[in-house]
Amino acid sequence: MIILVNPPFYDDEAPFVDETVLPGVQELGGTVNIVAKITDNAGVSKSSIQLEITDPDENVTTLTPTNFEHDDMVVTFTFENTENLLGDFTYKLTAKDVSGKTQEKTGTFTYSSDVMEITSSRFVNITKGGIGIVTISHTYSQPIIIS
Repeated sequence: MIILVNPPFYDDEAPFVDETVLPGVQELGGTVNIVAKITDNAGVSKSSIQLEITDPDENVTTLTPTNFEHDDMVVTFTFENTENLLGDFTYKLTAKDVSGKTQEKTGTFTYSSDVMEITSSRFVNITKGGIGIVTISHTYSQPIIIS
């Protein structure tokens, strides 16, 4: 006689969190989105998902998700730099599953006044705030404004 018994199932794993910051470098007045895919074998408590952002002056802002998508596995946070601070911002994303296991992810993003930078030696004599000529091909030139 063979008796099959299901083994006891328990949650021994913290949630899996895969996050990205869009964009990684932003100009003043722009928003930054932190998007994360959060999965877990036992389930994630949506109320436990939070994001803490520390600005360059060491002030901490706690955000709750602004959007859940794809069966609540993809979460979006939107950060607005209302103080217009320049510099590096750090974040800590925390997710807790229904068994109390916690996963934390950390990272950085930057607010800068020099978001776009041309680093090619082909663009000579272009000055910030001026008008320059960039050679697009060997047959014509296109004026651009650099601000």
